[in-house]
Amino acid sequence: MSQTSILSAATMKTLKTRILVLSDTHGKFELPQPLSQDLGIDVVLHCGDLSESGITFLDDGLHEFKLKNNAKLRIYASSATPNSARVHEWAFAYESGQDRYNPEGKGVSYARYTGAVKTVVADDSEIDVMMTHGPPKYRLDRTESRESIGCPHLFRAVRRVRPRVHCFGHVHEGYGAEIVRWDGQGDLPSDDDGEDDGITEIVSVVGLEERGARAVQYQGLRARDETLFLNAATMSEQGKLAKMPWLVEFELDPA
Repeated sequence: MSQTSILSAATMKTLKTRILVLSDTHGKFELPQPLSQDLGIDVVLHCGDLSESGITFLDDGLHEFKLKNNAKLRIYASSATPNSARVHEWAFAYESGQDRYNPEGKGVSYARYTGAVKTVVADDSEIDVMMTHGPPKYRLDRTESRESIGCPHLFRAVRRVRPRVHCFGHVHEGYGAEIVRWDGQGDLPSDDDGEDDGITEIVSVVGLEERGARAVQYQGLRARDETLFLNAATMSEQGKLAKMPWLVEFELDPA
């Protein structure tokens, strides 16, 4: 190896990456404001309900991408959503008692394990972004009637592996962002039944309007100490795209 190569490897740094996140566009195309072409977006993530017909881009499970800026992006994706409304035609639905995310024996006490190799999130998973359609329990998941309809099994998986970002949609009224700071890495309880289980602090994030998007510059602690939660549902109850996509800027490892 040449001296130049040694220096290059020794001084390798993380890469600033900008990710645009949106969800629940339901076949609509007109965002509240046009997105500027000079936002420097590296990748766009859509968390589901893109149209009124079934479209799937990523299979369930872990994916690793090399972006054009040479950053490595590790994503866990799932289109599955608990059918809280018990609608027969609900796409990618599962029953509320089914746990498809946690290894057998590591779910909450009342869960029925239905996981598969692709859907289960292993304890040692290294995930930059977890992208699901529905929210985890108690995290930006309240309906207009203030009912919390997120998935407790998904929350438990997030709590175990602590991805840097978890983005989702589905609950239009839950649009927003927050940083959750986790407590120590102790054993999980038999049940997750409280809004602050495993959490030491919750910080609401407003973001700054930036040329058609709501921007967040996120440090994203690498020691699994915190997770940025994003509900990116852009659709309003009036059937229009009334909320801005989120633009998250953070550092990724080089590919």
